[in-house]
Amino acid sequence: MRLILYISFLICLTNITVAQTKNDNFIYWESLSQKKQQEILKDKNVLQFALDIYNGHHDFEQKDSLLLQLLDTITRSKNTHLFPFYYFVFIKICSVSDGWVSEEISGRCFDLLADKTEYVVNHIRTGQNGEAEMNYYIDYISYSLYVDNSENNPWQKEFDTFAKEAKTNVKNQKNKKILDKILNEVKTKANKLVQDDKQ
Repeated sequence: MRLILYISFLICLTNITVAQTKNDNFIYWESLSQKKQQEILKDKNVLQFALDIYNGHHDFEQKDSLLLQLLDTITRSKNTHLFPFYYFVFIKICSVSDGWVSEEISGRCFDLLADKTEYVVNHIRTGQNGEAEMNYYIDYISYSLYVDNSENNPWQKEFDTFAKEAKTNVKNQKNKKILDKILNEVKTKANKLVQDDKQ
């Protein structure tokens, strides 16, 4: 009997370890049940514009103030219940943005990777579209560094501060490898943008 209990305990422990390794206890939109997703979509606190984007409406040019409000909500959200939905919407915005929207997204990618580093990197590592998501962050953050570059504020200094902060926010070793890859590619791309601009 003791042997059966011990084996059952080990199986439970293994299942818990596997689950934690997969998502490190982060809650992502894609991992929520359909019932939970529907509850969030019906939540009266969800911004209507976020629901519009979720449903495929990308009319950013005509609704710039609504988009800015949504981006502020996403990057400053303290509502952990709604954040998985907002983050999913944010990635949708990244995938279709251009023009002035891309400029806004650049700074927001910078903020999210700095403030919610482990959440973002873990999603990149475990999500279905991790490669595309990683490229959004690389492209937008390197562009943000390039745009903000000046004699008084060299991009390398801003990058070093950002990289140091981001690295302290990551505990999972697999996520650290992904973050290192992102930071290395951001540094390379930002440097190229700055050098190309000098020619």
